[in-house]
Amino acid sequence: MDTSALIVVERHLASCLPHDVPPVHRAVQSAKQVRRGSDTAIYRADLVMFDGLPATVEVSVAGDESVRSESHRWTVMEGGAASFEDGRWQRIREAA
Repeated sequence: MDTSALIVVERHLASCLPHDVPPVHRAVQSAKQVRRGSDTAIYRADLVMFDGLPATVEVSVAGDESVRSESHRWTVMEGGAASFEDGRWQRIREAA
């Protein structure tokens, strides 16, 4: 596993949550940098989610330390979207 990619992914996902909300994932199975452009890097990580299902997230980092932006997208989310409700992570049930 690429330790620097792991740090980027973990830091980014944690930064998206309020301080009292735990991560949506239990573990990172793999993390690596998959693209490096002149001003953007993309990192991909395979995760084990709170309920044991797999997911893959891509984190994009643009700019440098003075002006930096980050975003992420879920490319795989088995079991569907998740939401932190009533003090715990749970899957969002889609209406039929």
